[in-house]
Amino acid sequence: MKRLTFISSVFWLVSAMGLVLALGLALAGCTTPTPAATTAPDPATATAQTPATIRGTITYQGMPTPHSMLYFISPERWYSLEVPSASPSSTFEMQVAPGTYQLVAFPVGSETGQFRPAAAYSTGSGIATLTVSAAQVVEGIQVKNINSDNCVTYAFPASPDGRFPALAEDCSKLPTEVAPATIRGTITYQAPPTPASWLYFIGVEHMYPLEVPAGSPSATFELQVAPDTYQLVAFPAGSENLANRPSAAYTTGSGIGTLTVTAGQVVEGIHVQNINSDRCVNYAFPASPDGRFPPIEENCSKLPAEPTTETATVRGTITYQAPPTPKSMLYFISGAGWYSLEVPGGSPSSSFELQVAPGTYQVVAFPTGTENQSNRPAAAYTSGSGIGALTVTAGQVYNGIRVQNINSDRCVNYAFPASPDGRFPPIEENCSSLPAETAPATVRGTITYQAPPTPISILYFISSGNWYSLEVPGGSPSSSFELQVAPGTYQVVAYPAGSEMQASRPAAAYSTGSGIGALTVTAGQVVEGIQVQNILSDMCVNYAFPASPDGRFPPMEATCS
Repeated sequence: MKRLTFISSVFWLVSAMGLVLALGLALAGCTTPTPAATTAPDPATATAQTPATIRGTITYQGMPTPHSMLYFISPERWYSLEVPSASPSSTFEMQVAPGTYQLVAFPVGSETGQFRPAAAYSTGSGIATLTVSAAQVVEGIQVKNINSDNCVTYAFPASPDGRFPALAEDCSKLPTEVAPATIRGTITYQAPPTPASWLYFIGVEHMYPLEVPAGSPSATFELQVAPDTYQLVAFPAGSENLANRPSAAYTTGSGIGTLTVTAGQVVEGIHVQNINSDRCVNYAFPASPDGRFPPIEENCSKLPAEPTTETATVRGTITYQAPPTPKSMLYFISGAGWYSLEVPGGSPSSSFELQVAPGTYQVVAFPTGTENQSNRPAAAYTSGSGIGALTVTAGQVYNGIRVQNINSDRCVNYAFPASPDGRFPPIEENCSSLPAETAPATVRGTITYQAPPTPISILYFISSGNWYSLEVPGGSPSSSFELQVAPGTYQVVAYPAGSEMQASRPAAAYSTGSGIGALTVTAGQVVEGIQVQNILSDMCVNYAFPASPDGRFPPMEATCS
């Protein structure tokens, strides 16, 4: 018993000495704190000094993530935490006093490295601050690479313990030939809003991952990368294990495209978007280079051939009032769903190809960048007047679909719906509200050539001030048209679609006797019974025709003489 009592006395003596030593160090001004216990505080007993709990992950440029030193830095205090390595990312948990902190991390062993990795908590660009209150638990904090692998775009402070020197910004000091390129753009999937995503820039010599916050209707991103040629692909965060997960890519037409950037170049307006149908995967995606997202295999060709599961392929062109045709957003809209496709600009027209589920669609297009314009261009597939309906069946291929201007350049005679992703507001009809002196004229008539039936035609109204084009469906014995035009005097000519390259192609014109006549219309006038018909013999060209104003059809010279 005496022996046990002696040991207990020594224990309390040592404990008391430890308490005195700790108090002495505190009074002497030692400010380096040790990490607090990781047990979450009880909210019922929380006070203004109860610590906050922060949990998250660390990643650098590539995987796996090495052993790191993580620093929590505020104006009043700082903490350090050694975080073990892991793949693909390292996880941490830390309790800190309430306050506002910068979070930065460096790999252990990189202290003297000339080009050492670094990671930080960021809300966009540069090192951000994280504010925590007493007893708060903050999850999902990501401390990640925010610099390019070519240079230091965002400066890092020295670690407060002096272990890791400061990182100074040096991109602006590099020769132009090694300066990074800046890429800015948006991410969208099948339908808005756009969830938080992992965006990968996969080059021949470089790879960058970037977490992009959610947005509505689209998410925006900006990243500096080394000069290279890249594929850009994105997947929603949290979709790693989904069998049918969404995906998006930068594309220049069909499939995943490539984007080449040069030193110092700034590239804006890059759209990373859905390129697969919502029924199956028609374009395969590679696995993400960090191993987080498995590859996506093409499976449309493996689907049963039943019409209910097979897609239709639609190919065609987009034109507006006058060429060249700008970059456009094309929408296929049905009662069951919708598709969007960014179509590159072209001259005189833009070409597109898209796979869609069987159904009946309105097909409309708007130039990118016109979202906020009050009088913006618009184009639609039409079967006569107004926005038409295109019905497609499983497994069929539809060529030659024309999405074109159906409104006059004076007012909106056919209303357009808002784009289903909310990007383009609706366009309301306003011709009926214009004063009579500015209202367009309406012209109705027929087209015929040498012999019926009449094929699909491109009809042109041409004046000295402006011109209009309209695709007119075929008919038997003639085709009918209706168009609204500004008051003026016009030549009216038509050519069969597809005859552009024919040496002896058919042509038709409005004529008041011989040769191409002139049709004068006034504001608000309705002119009916206009006949655009063959005025040439079937032996030679006795009346010359001008080139179409969009450059599609070459001129026709008189040859009978």
